[in-house]
Amino acid sequence: MSETNAQLGFGTTLQRGDVGAATNFAVIGEQKDIGGPNRERNDVDATHQQSPNRTKEYIPGLSEPGEVSLDLQLNETDGVRELIEADMDSSVTRYWRVVYPSGGYYTFRGYIKSTEENSPVEDIQTTNLVVKVAGAAPWTPA
Repeated sequence: MSETNAQLGFGTTLQRGDVGAATNFAVIGEQKDIGGPNRERNDVDATHQQSPNRTKEYIPGLSEPGEVSLDLQLNETDGVRELIEADMDSSVTRYWRVVYPSGGYYTFRGYIKSTEENSPVEDIQTTNLVVKVAGAAPWTPA
C-alpha cells in the first residue's frame, strides 16, 4: 500500500476583493474553517413515452454555484465586523477568492448572504459568514 498524499487545509484563505474588478484581494480577519464553493448541477427529467425499460431518463441541467462559508474569530478592534456589516447593509456583490495552500484558487462574484455571531461564556467569540456565489467560479491551478 502506498503512502497517502493527503494535505491539510491549513493556510486556505477566503479573500475579499473589489466590487467592479477582480483586484485588491485581502484576507479578512482571523479565519478558521472554510467550506465551499459547494457546486451542484440540477437533474432535468427527460423521460418520454418511449423511454427504454419504463425507466426515467435524465440530462444535466443548470449549475448551481453554491455558497462559501467561513468561521472567523471575532476581534472587536480589527474593523472586520464593519466591513461585513457594510457589505450586508448595501447588498453589494463583489469579487471573492478562495485560495488553497497549493496556490490554486477559485475566483467569483458573490454577496454576503448571512452572518451569525457566537459569544460563548468560555470560548472565543466567532462569526460565521456565508457568501452566496453569484455566478461561475472558475478554478485557476497553481
